[in-house]
Order: sequence, then C-alpha cells, then structure tokens
Amino acid sequence: MLFVAPIDALAVSVERGVTDAAGRIVRAGTTNDPEVVSSLAKGLEKRNRHPRSRVAPHMEREWLFSLIPLTIGVVFLGFGVYGLRRAGALRRTGVTAEGRIVRHDVRRDHEGATLHYPVAAWTTRDGRECEYASRFGRGSIVGGFGVGTSAMVRYDPEDPRRFAIQGWDVTTVDLVFTIVGSLFTAGTLTVLLVRLLTL
Repeated sequence: MLFVAPIDALAVSVERGVTDAAGRIVRAGTTNDPEVVSSLAKGLEKRNRHPRSRVAPHMEREWLFSLIPLTIGVVFLGFGVYGLRRAGALRRTGVTAEGRIVRHDVRRDHEGATLHYPVAAWTTRDGRECEYASRFGRGSIVGGFGVGTSAMVRYDPEDPRRFAIQGWDVTTVDLVFTIVGSLFTAGTLTVLLVRLLTL
C-alpha cells in the first residue's frame, strides 16, 4: 500500500505536464481551430480547480483506516501503563495484610469465555473491613486461591480499593499490553510519517 501514493503522485505530475502544455498552446495561439482552443481552455480550468481530485479520495480512505490500529495501540498502551504504575505505587507505599478468599465473581468476556475473579476480604490497620474483587480474571482457579483459603493482600492505605492479591495479581498482563500497545502505536505512526513524506 505504501507504493500507491508515489504512483498516484506520478499520474498527477503527468496530468499537470499535459495540461500545462495545453495552456501554453492556448496562450500562444498556435492553433486556429476555435473548438480545440475552447476544449483546451476548459480542460486547463478544470485541472486548476481540482488538481488532486484523483488522489484525495484514496488518501482519505488510507488515513481513516490508519486510525484503527492507532486507536487500538493507544488503548492497549494506556491500559498497560496504568497497570504498571499502579503496581509500582503499591510496591512503594502499599501495606500488607492477611485476608481470605470469600468467593469468586464469574464473568464472561467479549468472546464468551468464562473468567473467575477472586474476591478477597481483609481488615485494614485502622479497622476498616474491606472486600473487593481482583482486577484480573482467569479461566480457572489455580491452587491456593479457592474459597476460604488465606491470601496475602497488598493495598493502598489511602484507598484500599487499590489492592493486589499476592500470587494472583501479576504485572505480566500489564507488561504485555504495554509492549503490544507500543508496537501498534509506533508502527502506525511510522507508516503515517512515511506516507506524509511520499505525498
């Protein structure tokens, strides 16, 4: 697809050369046929009004299609960076507490797959009772996270809703989203830059 723009540009250049020559014929009056002069003049006027009419619709479609991978990349990158920053903040300022898994929230993703989100309950140092579901869901419950089992929780003392179940909430998913989002975003921007330079 990258070769389409240079080919269209070459076609426009040829067309300009032909119409410029027609314009010189009209201005120089080297033909005495009134119909030829009138036809050349109309063609020259039309070309001046719409110099890129053959290229613009195609380029507009390419720009619109480019927004799809760019949007996906930005969304993935934002989700991944948010998760990594959140995990980093919990490591620096979070407080650990011993809790237990009280149940599993079962949800379906956009593809219809069943995901299990363990719900942890614990008491903060200032006596607040907390019970929140993990932000990560898995297709099955691995050992050690069944209902009634103990689990270590690391939470933000200012906002206990920001927490992580140690051993379940890992940063691998956030890292994958960050990498994939970066590749999509950088790749799409590179393609757009090349197209701009080859217009």
